[in-house]
Amino acid sequence: MKLREPSFATETPASEVKPHRSPRPLCVDLDGTLVATDTLLESLLVLVKRRPLYLLLLPWWLIQGKSYFKQKVAEVAPLEVTGLPYRHDFVRFLKEQKEAGHRLILATAADRQHALQCSAHLGLFDEVLASDGKVNLTGQAKLRAIKSALGGESFIYAGNSSADIAIWRNAAQAVPVDVPPRVMSRLRREGVGIQRVFPRTARPFRTLWKAIRPLHWAKNLLLFVPAFTAHRLFELSSVAETLIAFVAFSLCASAGYVLNDMLDLRADRLHPKKRHRPLASGELPLGVAYWTVPLLLLASAGAASLLNPPFRHLLFFYLVLDVAYSGYLKRLVLADVIALTAMYTMRIMAGGAATQISISHWLLAFSAFMFLSLSLLKRFSEVRTNHLRGENVVNGRGYIGVDLEQLAIFGCAGGYAAVLVLALYITSADVGALYRAPGRLWLLCPLMLFWISRAWLLARRGQIEEDPILFAFKDKTNYFWGLLAALIVAWAA
Repeated sequence: MKLREPSFATETPASEVKPHRSPRPLCVDLDGTLVATDTLLESLLVLVKRRPLYLLLLPWWLIQGKSYFKQKVAEVAPLEVTGLPYRHDFVRFLKEQKEAGHRLILATAADRQHALQCSAHLGLFDEVLASDGKVNLTGQAKLRAIKSALGGESFIYAGNSSADIAIWRNAAQAVPVDVPPRVMSRLRREGVGIQRVFPRTARPFRTLWKAIRPLHWAKNLLLFVPAFTAHRLFELSSVAETLIAFVAFSLCASAGYVLNDMLDLRADRLHPKKRHRPLASGELPLGVAYWTVPLLLLASAGAASLLNPPFRHLLFFYLVLDVAYSGYLKRLVLADVIALTAMYTMRIMAGGAATQISISHWLLAFSAFMFLSLSLLKRFSEVRTNHLRGENVVNGRGYIGVDLEQLAIFGCAGGYAAVLVLALYITSADVGALYRAPGRLWLLCPLMLFWISRAWLLARRGQIEEDPILFAFKDKTNYFWGLLAALIVAWAA
């Protein structure tokens, strides 16, 4: 039976729709509609993180058809559907429709395993239509499945993309959910009756900008440390080379941040603050993240190509360590803070490589102990936050509540060891090559002791709940201490 084409094009509020003799079935898409993500892309991330060797089989699965590909990925890398970013306003609407007597059907191109799990979790749907390993239920295939299931009965369809237009043409009414403006315009032009609209709220470019975390680029100011300590900060060539290195590292680090968020989706969604991140919340589509990472890496490689091979090698090793940290090392006790320490220290080494300034063993030792202290402070803050919430285990990490005090001991010891290295440097013969009055540098020691002790005291009070490097840039009092330290160095030079 051919379904009657709708003859109206204006949007009608749900409260004004004329009652049907029996409520029409409401067919609902899953990816991008019921959940603000793509279940296939989520499963691929689980596969990469937990069973990476299966990546070798992906081309073989894909050759046998997209539906087969979805089925195999779902089997090998099952999802925790309870943590997916469901659209809560839309779910409330579905509950209202269920109470009003509508039959709810989950009709999706996602694999049947994912669809059944989501349906069981919500407990709203009367029937599930999904890809089954043979038929990829999208476009016309989904339309045929809906017509077959309903026996030609008119229906309402809720979807989110241009792939759903073929179904909306045959539906009695449409429920567009987060659709792009061009798709919405096309629906109106084609005279599709609209029952209710769930408008798009995300701002793609603003969300992507937030995901790459430009605020964290402040960490890459460490690249300027070699030029500063060698008293070459005002040389044009050194500044130009360091600026290029800064751009290369910032782009590479941003690729790492996006990749880290992709691999850490489940843990972030369980975190009280990280669940609001663009990827964890579903505000930024996973598909965008998939192409953002290689584009950022290509741009970083382009900037790095302007500098010498030693810098490029260090940038590559930084990327390898960053990927290893995101995929595995962050879950290992103490190995995670060692990795963070190495990544901070590599920034200083890269700054020296870019400008061909030799890094002294004094600077490397000082940096290693200082960044170890700050990395432990970061982990201490996370464990403390979880402990106060009554959670003994930090999700996605290897620490438990009883580790709190030991982390503080390790961290304070590392910070004070950095001050000891500074004191030994002041008394060494090396200092005379750069400073006329090296004795004045002793004033830096109490300054550093104060800063480290204050940072740990604030962390113990719960006033540092983020990356301590970022806190150092955000806390206005730190600018006073930084200026004072710079004046001491200038006085001794």
